[in-house]
Amino acid sequence: MTSVPVTRRPGRRRLALRTGAAALTLAALAGLAGCSGAAEPKPSSTGLEVVLEGCRINRSSVPAGAHSVRVLGSGRATVTDPQGAVVLTAPGGEEEPADLSLSRGTYDVTCEPEGGRLGEAQLKVS
Repeated sequence: MTSVPVTRRPGRRRLALRTGAAALTLAALAGLAGCSGAAEPKPSSTGLEVVLEGCRINRSSVPAGAHSVRVLGSGRATVTDPQGAVVLTAPGGEEEPADLSLSRGTYDVTCEPEGGRLGEAQLKVS
């Protein structure tokens, strides 16, 4: 008589424990993926960064309110409100950002990098 190897299948309880442990591990990893350790800043207080070369702004739109503005590069940036009044002229490379209070509308940003081409960008404020 020849013997046939018998393969044991895990019992239902063991299978349920393995499945539950795998699901718990995946849920924990998904929860940790959303944690960055720091709270998301309020949109009305997030900083704006203007890169003079290419006249790029880190946000295309922001809510109305007070914002800090940091100008990156050598030269200066000028912000004009929807009525055409200059509301900020800031030099690039400053340690401290400039403060700017924005109301609803579309603002024009003019970038004047040293030795570079004049550039323009728009910032929508809602």
